[in-house]
Amino acid sequence: GRRGAAVAAPPFVMSKDAEGDVVREIVPIFNDMLSKAKWEAVAEDLTRSYYVCLSWDVRLYANLCYRGFVSVAQENWLIPELQRAYAVLDYSDIHVERNVKKRVRQRRYVLRVDHRPEEVFVRICEHHPNNWLGLRYWKMLKDASGGVAVPLADGYRRGVGETVFVPRTFALVDLDTGALVAGEIGYTVGQTYTSLTGFCDHSYPSAGKVQVLAMARFLQERGVAVINLGHTPRGEVMKYKTDIGARTLLRKDFLARWHKHHHGFVVLAGEAAVTPEYLVADRTPPPLPAPS
Repeated sequence: GRRGAAVAAPPFVMSKDAEGDVVREIVPIFNDMLSKAKWEAVAEDLTRSYYVCLSWDVRLYANLCYRGFVSVAQENWLIPELQRAYAVLDYSDIHVERNVKKRVRQRRYVLRVDHRPEEVFVRICEHHPNNWLGLRYWKMLKDASGGVAVPLADGYRRGVGETVFVPRTFALVDLDTGALVAGEIGYTVGQTYTSLTGFCDHSYPSAGKVQVLAMARFLQERGVAVINLGHTPRGEVMKYKTDIGARTLLRKDFLARWHKHHHGFVVLAGEAAVTPEYLVADRTPPPLPAPS
């Protein structure tokens, strides 16, 4: 899962980013800072990556997600991060290791979206005892489960129709036992997906990789254009992202791609039987809506 930086209660003091570099003091962020007039200055300021929300308003949270921030929680504070680099999984780069295919052949797996979400949340908390995901964050996501329209009157709109932020859960299920063997929490904004945090049952080898790979194919079939896996790997930490084919995009390149696809919405529903053939098939997604 993602890692939250250690921050202090206000006044916010010097902290370290995900790479261990000292950064400037953490400052509050508000909706007006996300307007086009001010947003470009925020995006170009590489001396800052972490901010703090003084509100748990889900509309502000959705707008932050729309802009490309990824937020964690620290105690009672919501900490949005505009990363300096992102791990992005392109469909053409997906790599399925031989041992992963072998594990899939040995089981009857199915991937389900928004399936037993409370259990997914509990399993994540059990898997990561010090995880940043807490009850307050989870409640905020549940409050937005029906979708939150993102304010777009700022010149970045590219498609037609309403852009919607929707929290999502994914679960990899063993059909023979009914057990959840891996899962994650994330969200869609327009035609993008961001992975927040997840879990895997280590008694099912490679289950975590299987879940992410199956999810990627599931998202591809439904027209998701960008999969953001969050922080880039560091050595053995989150190495699975590199193993499955994710690559690093610096902030400027990531946001350029993000802003092409964070409009509109996608419909995610149903399930997918997970086979080696399903994981390796490169399915061309449906065309995006025509620009307005």
